[in-house]
Amino acid sequence: MLQSCQQELWGILGGLGPLASAEFLNTIYKCAEWDKEQDAPRLILLSDPTFHDRTESFLQGREDVVRCQLEESLLKLKQAGATRVVICCVTMHYLLPKLLLPEICNVISLIDVALQGVIDTPGKHLLMCTRGAMQLQIFQRHPLWPLAAPQIVVPHQSDWETIHDLIYSIKQNQITEHHPLVLRSILERYGVQSFIAACTELHVLTRYLQQNRSASLHWVDPLELLARRIVNDSYSHYAKRASPVFS
Repeated sequence: MLQSCQQELWGILGGLGPLASAEFLNTIYKCAEWDKEQDAPRLILLSDPTFHDRTESFLQGREDVVRCQLEESLLKLKQAGATRVVICCVTMHYLLPKLLLPEICNVISLIDVALQGVIDTPGKHLLMCTRGAMQLQIFQRHPLWPLAAPQIVVPHQSDWETIHDLIYSIKQNQITEHHPLVLRSILERYGVQSFIAACTELHVLTRYLQQNRSASLHWVDPLELLARRIVNDSYSHYAKRASPVFS
């Protein structure tokens, strides 16, 4: 009997902000190659910009309203048939340990991907994330942190606001040639040439850097790494379909 192989349907919770999740979809399809479009990865995007600001909500102790929105969105993606889910907001991962829904087991943690990416990439990397992610120590509380920490440079508190403002200007669709200059100056202060794109907005910046061939800058971008995984999973599915197993 021919055994069927069901391809994953990846659910992407986006809109947090909208540019980052849209760029993530673009990255996935630019990474992929296919002979016919039916072989491309299967994706479903729920782009909902109405989520409350995560940094402000969490730091002000108003996480309940965001958690309710998150649970509703995860349920919608499940009902739409998503088998794996990516939440395109690093700061939102603060809530993952607090969720009781069974859907949480299908969420691929960007913190997992980022820290494993650091472990797999030689050298030192500057942790660049929102002020909220830094104050809540979302990365430092993760089980992989002790393994990754020797390769991570944590910025001084005096630079948190500068990095936060850089991220929020990208949210407002203001990325220009000024952003690489600011990024480069921050990295030079810490004596490193690589950074962790520990906010999904920075995925927009890494794509900009790649398109403008900023060869002296390097990064660990969890959305880029995850895009490759999604593409590889899709290839694996169709390789199995091309070589059926009979029993």
